[in-house]
Amino acid sequence: MAYVGMKNQCWYISSMMSKLPNYNFDGFKRKKLELLCKYKGTLDVWSPSEHEPNKTDAMWSEYLAQDIIDIEENCTGIYMFGQWYRSQGACVEMLAAHRLGLDIIIENKYLRWVPKVLDLIFTVSGSSKETLTEE
Repeated sequence: MAYVGMKNQCWYISSMMSKLPNYNFDGFKRKKLELLCKYKGTLDVWSPSEHEPNKTDAMWSEYLAQDIIDIEENCTGIYMFGQWYRSQGACVEMLAAHRLGLDIIIENKYLRWVPKVLDLIFTVSGSSKETLTEE
């Protein structure tokens, strides 16, 4: 799916946070900058790392609930990167985006078992994979 030339696109970037040093904030910053440079002026990027400055002052479920609200209210798609497939939160975010009818972009298409993970997620939720796009 190409977004070059399209306006008003906003992707939520999603990956593992909880089990990585500094909650992977550096990885989120790098990915946001990479996408903004790649899609100059045609894309906004919504990063949970910028909206969750201190992960120690709330429960994981509270952050996840806010992330789902952010996805619904601000985004037209979700961009899965890095170790998203190892994160319960990222998988929930992807499922929420799918249920909302948003585009899902998966960076890790080279991983041969990603389709099995996606099948499991969508089978459990009773959804189909109609909005999936690999980059």
